Amino acid sequence: MVNFRFLILLFCVLISIPPGAAAFEIVSISPSTAAIGSRVSVTGGPFEEGIRVLVGDLEVRPAVVAERKLAFDVPVLPAGDYLLALKSGDRITARALILKVVDPQPVILSLEPLRVDLCSSAEDRRITVNGRDFAAGARLLVDGAQLPAERISASRIDFVLPELTAGLHRVQVVHPDGNGSLPFAVLIDGVPEILSVVPGEDRVVSYDLMIYGRNFPASSDLLVNGVSVQSSLSTTGKSGGGRETVKFVDCQTLVYTRYPLDSEPEQLSLTVVVPGAERSTPFYITAP
Repeated sequence: MVNFRFLILLFCVLISIPPGAAAFEIVSISPSTAAIGSRVSVTGGPFEEGIRVLVGDLEVRPAVVAERKLAFDVPVLPAGDYLLALKSGDRITARALILKVVDPQPVILSLEPLRVDLCSSAEDRRITVNGRDFAAGARLLVDGAQLPAERISASRIDFVLPELTAGLHRVQVVHPDGNGSLPFAVLIDGVPEILSVVPGEDRVVSYDLMIYGRNFPASSDLLVNGVSVQSSLSTTGKSGGGRETVKFVDCQTLVYTRYPLDSEPEQLSLTVVVPGAERSTPFYITAP
């Protein structure tokens, strides 16, 4: 027999519940591991306008709200595990899930400079790494080896590139948790280049040619009209009153001392050769 008194009482209770007060729940979150600023989706429901996401003790306004799905952006929090629940009015979901917050993956946007001469000073090998999300304690790796570096900000790290072989080398920023950037390449250029040649000191039987350029190591050899100065008495193969020499000054300067047989000008082809068979493009000059 139906208890009409019970039915009337149940009806009164139901109509006394305010709209939107029906139970809501969390079914899943995706992804469950996310970096600061990343978007996380929550399924469950029913969700209503005004609902808030609780990440630990922090209340976050969702970016998107639908009946069975909402999405929010992970706020700035220390890396770690956080209970995630939902709050609507004074009601909080009985079930909470774990959201793992991690530091954002560091990103290298550019290197300044991108190319470094093989023969260069430490100051010339100073590299600025521009990017984003460089966390405190970030390490700088070149070809997998850690180098001393200075973190200027979350978007800049400075370091000095060591003396390495010519070619491409990988630069990477890695966070203390092991989260690393994609590698970025820096080129060590070992090809010598003559930029200019000007007269130097003029003596009675000899004179100097000042050769300016880049990538002139101390072991450089100079070819004059295809003949090595280091292995010839003169560019003609004959003694010109003294042995022609090339003197290393620095990575950008060589001094070529000539002992001409006469004062008649001739066209000279100058080429700098460095160990490893790298050589400059011939530079042409007319001189005695």
